[in-house]
Amino acid sequence: MELIKQSKVTLSLISINVVMFMVSYFAAGTLDDPYFTLKLLHNGALFNPLALGGEPWRLLTSVFLHGGIMHLLFNQYALYSVGTGWEKFIGWRKWLSVYLVCGLAASLSSLWWNLFTIGVGASGAIFGLFGFVLVESWRVNRSQQISNRPMLINFAVFLGINILLAELLHADNSAHFGGLICGVCLSGLRKVFHPFSLKSELLMAAILVLIFFLLPRTQTQYYNAFQKVLAIEDSVRFLYDRNLPDKVLVEGLRKTNSQWDSVSHQIAVITPIIGDLPNDTMAIQSYIRNTKLQNEFRIEMIKRESYVYLDSIETLQQQADSLPKIKYNLNFRIGDVDNVKHPERKPSFLKAVTIFYDSNWVETPFRPFKFYRVGQRDSLNRWQGQVRDFYQNDQVQMKGNYLDDLHHGIFIYYSRNKTYEAAGRFDHDLRVGKWELYHTNGKLEREIFYGDKDYVRNVWDSLGNQLVVNGNGFYESKRWNGSIKESGFYRNGLKNGLWKGFHPDGKPYFEEEFFDGRMIRGRSISKTGLTFRYDETSMLALPSGGMKSFQEYVKKAARLFNPQEAGIVKIYFRVTVNNRITDIIVQKSLSLETDAWAKDILLKGPVWNPARIHGQEFTDGFGFVTVEFGHE
Repeated sequence: MELIKQSKVTLSLISINVVMFMVSYFAAGTLDDPYFTLKLLHNGALFNPLALGGEPWRLLTSVFLHGGIMHLLFNQYALYSVGTGWEKFIGWRKWLSVYLVCGLAASLSSLWWNLFTIGVGASGAIFGLFGFVLVESWRVNRSQQISNRPMLINFAVFLGINILLAELLHADNSAHFGGLICGVCLSGLRKVFHPFSLKSELLMAAILVLIFFLLPRTQTQYYNAFQKVLAIEDSVRFLYDRNLPDKVLVEGLRKTNSQWDSVSHQIAVITPIIGDLPNDTMAIQSYIRNTKLQNEFRIEMIKRESYVYLDSIETLQQQADSLPKIKYNLNFRIGDVDNVKHPERKPSFLKAVTIFYDSNWVETPFRPFKFYRVGQRDSLNRWQGQVRDFYQNDQVQMKGNYLDDLHHGIFIYYSRNKTYEAAGRFDHDLRVGKWELYHTNGKLEREIFYGDKDYVRNVWDSLGNQLVVNGNGFYESKRWNGSIKESGFYRNGLKNGLWKGFHPDGKPYFEEEFFDGRMIRGRSISKTGLTFRYDETSMLALPSGGMKSFQEYVKKAARLFNPQEAGIVKIYFRVTVNNRITDIIVQKSLSLETDAWAKDILLKGPVWNPARIHGQEFTDGFGFVTVEFGHE
């Protein structure tokens, strides 16, 4: 009881510090960063931009917060050691006022020496108490003619240990020395005022408040600008997440660029530029210029529905990645503490792979390969996410995205001449919207629109002369030597009437009759004089015995399996020019087991023939099969 009576301020301060630590811990639910640090920031930690920007109470509230268990225990031990020995001689009012004023001085010192440190802890105030006690001990020893050497040695040891611990605990020595100097000054002022008067603390507090208002607000200006950068980035993500119409999205991006101009000006007028901020402000200005250019390319991409702009955007993103790293990355907000979620470790089933292909785009483990693909596959061996295809010489052939082995998203194809071949968008393996096809010289050849009804809108020759305008016109394709390759009319975006093709020597190659885009009939002549007659089904891959015979085979084969539930499996596949079935995709699944059975039925069945161009030239074709299980 005597200890409590003589050291009530010291013990009360220790209790408050412990309680505040427990409140912060239980509110955050962890001591891990960034969750605990954000909670400390929310509860009043010292952070220069906030303290200088309208929240000066953080100068004192931060004194009652601690960043970890060791930080808390060490400070409370130090406070107990000095407090229980000296509070009874100084008086509780004086002791408390010295503690608070030294804590204020420590916070101001931290404001001056640090730019964006999040500061907590009672150590600055405790150093102030030690400084106060040091002078008081010196005075008492001199009056009693006792040597101060042992006391100075002990203090030097104490100071050295604390500096070492500060390094280990990443503590703020500027706050320590600020509190220490303030404590020394307060003890010195006792010679001016009555020893137990609070006038010296009130005078020091007034001086510290004046210093606070004279401090530059550079950190607040930078922090506010940085927060505006984060807000603009959030607004851009919000634009994309809302699936807005193109016109609204373009207007939103234009508005965003105006906001980037505003924050760029806000950064340019920050004064004075101190510490490492010149490098950071230059890096942010470079980032803003880069991001504005990306937005401008996105606006053009949306307006023209031309996905080749993605290459320019990708180049800018690579440049952004190489920009100088900023030292003070203030990518957090006080409000984040209520929204942040603790990470849940989820197993990843994606594996980065490189797969090699032959000239028919069939996987091959052997060299020489003609292409290779870099991407990720899941546990079912399906392509997922961003994929890049390359020619044998490491030159990019395709950029695209996959979802469950299906083309899904924007795809850009490149020729061996490093020019564009095609660019457009897939939705679950179906071409949608506008696609652009290019001549071998890189000039735009045609614009095709895919949807409920596919149609050609515009066509140009290799010199840039427009042949088909808004779906109407006479199209004539020529070879490099000027000979005609193909000719015919487009009407309302669709092939109509008689289309003719010619061999390189000028002899007739094919004649095909179209009606609203559908081939009614066709006749072609080979270079050796053989004649082929065909219709639009020639562009499909078909089973060798005919579709009816194949369906009977599938029905009979499916009866051999006894699945747990009845249903159908739909599969989609490619047939190469050498009759090989590959790229099998399950479009409608029943179960992993039945999906595997359906693939097995397909692969063990009759041979499939590839598609034929103009009834004679083999080319890759695609087939569809539906397998019914459990039905009699």
